[in-house]
Amino acid sequence: MYELNSSFPFHIVKETLDGDIPEHQHIYSVEMSFVIHGEALHKVGKNSRKIERGEVIIILKPTSHSRIHMKNHLRYTIQFDLEKSLLLNNEINHFPGFHSLFFIEPTYLQEKFYTSGFTLNEEQLNYSITMFDIMYEAYNLKYNGYKTIIKTHLSALLAYISLCYNPTPESIPSKLYKIAETASYIEMNYAKKINIKELASIACLSERQYNRIFKSVYGMSPNVYLIQVRLYKSCRFLEDPYLTIRYISNICGFFDDAYFIKQFKRHFNMTPGEYRKNLINNPNIYS
Repeated sequence: MYELNSSFPFHIVKETLDGDIPEHQHIYSVEMSFVIHGEALHKVGKNSRKIERGEVIIILKPTSHSRIHMKNHLRYTIQFDLEKSLLLNNEINHFPGFHSLFFIEPTYLQEKFYTSGFTLNEEQLNYSITMFDIMYEAYNLKYNGYKTIIKTHLSALLAYISLCYNPTPESIPSKLYKIAETASYIEMNYAKKINIKELASIACLSERQYNRIFKSVYGMSPNVYLIQVRLYKSCRFLEDPYLTIRYISNICGFFDDAYFIKQFKRHFNMTPGEYRKNLINNPNIYS
């Protein structure tokens, strides 16, 4: 198992394999593999399934998995820190496919010992390989600016596969995909007044059902999720020293600067003003 560097949590590899990879975990990272050709069985728990060209396999911590009976099995694999990737491009959260792949499917499929992923068509796979090759070259040559190249293309790749994602009945039930759509809705409409009744209606569930399922997937209620989205969006606006705290509170959907400051301090252990001051004194402190 490759251990990611905390200062730049990213690793990329192309490899052709034969035989078996024993059961293992990726404790500090996400592993995303693209199957290019060859044979293999992907095993999670007691279940295994054949994986073929075009499949994207996503393993989230701390899922144990293995690959067995590999024969001329070529895969492109990326390991990365999902949270830091989202900080680079928080618009990825706008795609229901992203929520399905990285939150909904892993939660739903955990008990079934199945792994999140789907199959790309030839055009989609070839486009993904192009982005992969750019990152692979940058990572290995480490030329000037290589980290920026990798961050940019990783963000683009995550957005692309999220758009390509098309759930099947075997992956997640339609009601769970509706949960993904509500999370996407929150991300795109955080500045508006949003209530649980509205979100439950999008998911075609009762408010009670919606709250329960959402919390089981995201580990928090929809209201807490909405507050966190607004807080993280506000951090971007705080980078602009000409925007007032009251203005940022309003455009992020709080509509009450005292409540905004209270929630910000509770979540980040500092006020928005202190956050901005730290950023001015050290521009790279939150990067």
